[in-house]
Amino acid sequence: MKHVAALVLLAAAPAAAEVRILVSAGSNIGLADETPLRWADRDAARVAEVMTRLGGVASGDAIVRAGADVAALEQALDHARDLAARHRAEDVVVFFYFSGHGDEGALHLDGARLPLARIDALVEAVPARLRVVVIDACRTAGRDKGLVRGDSFEVDVRRASGPAGTVRVWSSVAGEAAQESDALGGAVFTHYWLSGLAGAADENRDREVTFGEAYDHAATRTLGRSAAAQRPSFETDLRGERSLVVTRLDTARATLRLPEGDGVRYLVYRLPAGTLLVESDGAPRPLAVPPGRLLVQRRAAGRHGAVTVAVAAGEMRAVGADEFEDQTLEELLRKGGAVETDPHRVWAGPALAFGARGEVGPGLAAGWRRHDGALFYGLRLGAASTERTTEDARLEERSLGLGAEAGRLWRTGDWELAAGGGLGARGLEQTRIRDDAERLRAAGFATEETFRALGGGPFAALRADWAPATWARVGVGLVGHALGLREDGALTVRFDGAAEIDFGLAF
Repeated sequence: MKHVAALVLLAAAPAAAEVRILVSAGSNIGLADETPLRWADRDAARVAEVMTRLGGVASGDAIVRAGADVAALEQALDHARDLAARHRAEDVVVFFYFSGHGDEGALHLDGARLPLARIDALVEAVPARLRVVVIDACRTAGRDKGLVRGDSFEVDVRRASGPAGTVRVWSSVAGEAAQESDALGGAVFTHYWLSGLAGAADENRDREVTFGEAYDHAATRTLGRSAAAQRPSFETDLRGERSLVVTRLDTARATLRLPEGDGVRYLVYRLPAGTLLVESDGAPRPLAVPPGRLLVQRRAAGRHGAVTVAVAAGEMRAVGADEFEDQTLEELLRKGGAVETDPHRVWAGPALAFGARGEVGPGLAAGWRRHDGALFYGLRLGAASTERTTEDARLEERSLGLGAEAGRLWRTGDWELAAGGGLGARGLEQTRIRDDAERLRAAGFATEETFRALGGGPFAALRADWAPATWARVGVGLVGHALGLREDGALTVRFDGAAEIDFGLAF
């Protein structure tokens, strides 16, 4: 793409007084006859995360609208205008990003059309020295994406006057569709653009990613992945001499350096959520990542693999080639970010047991789970001591149970949510102590009766786990049982449950 190599976007590098304002919006729902998208809302959130982490946008100046409709998008741009009005216009740079449906003349949001002319007017109304508009929008049936607006062209503007103006980027050119990808968890162009901003586009390795570098990186890889069916495009009206630095890698809270290699492709996911953060080749470029637990996949001919690493705040983590655990390509593709090299969980902790007939008392809970992508299976052990009162006696019960379970996992940030169920067996021992025990004892009668039973049945469980460290887990959970057992010579069904808090390990 020779036209990409000639791209120079002209604006001053961020100065101390520069204020950056971001409006990032996504809408999975377009017009009534358009198939809903899946990742547009998340694309908007990812853009905001990268720009606040690396792009010099203060959190209070990042306006994010997921699931936006026309009114919400217009209000967001009005809010950006109000934020910018607090500063000198020459100190303000405003970024506008949108992911969703669209056509040649409008964006499609929640059943309505928002004309591009209206978007242009709202963006231009923000008092700013520089305005950057990036639109990744779709117009075709299915879940292709694209906005048609002119052909790509070369631009190399170098003027002596101060840097100012507007640049607009589209994810495709006239007559083409852009795409979103389940494997990437977002729009293809947006994925490569954000990967570039995180360091994959830092060709000169100066720890700064310019808009030209990021666009070049995203356009080239989007063209390759779409087999030349999607060609990003841009329009610009800029004055100035220096390139716009979009992200500074020196501001990253953590940095990852991956092994060099020809024909190697790395995918970096955040765990436990499984969110794809950045994609990079085997060039020795540091990648800016958030601190925490990461999964790195290596895809290369005959050398596919994965490794889980923990990166602390302020750390430059170098990953060695020998750290990767071999995986087949089929497994990597099937599980994506859910692949883990430490899939086992063991946990134990106190519980509060309760029953439908008023039983309550302390308990203990323990278990083991193995994760397999978004699914899990495992065993759980529970013990409890409860009691309740009747009109003439106190009933004390002790129980010990074992169950096998399976279910589904959801991940977000450092949290895992697991919902599942299974079958369990439980042994019970119940002691009935009469209220008039002293009178009966004096008369020579037994004051206590003990019953034992073995039962079983289905159970359901819901738990949330937080990962304060790579190996550690803190969890809370709820479990409910339907227990069938024989009481007084008859088969009965009882319902009970427990609330748990526990501590565990991942390995």
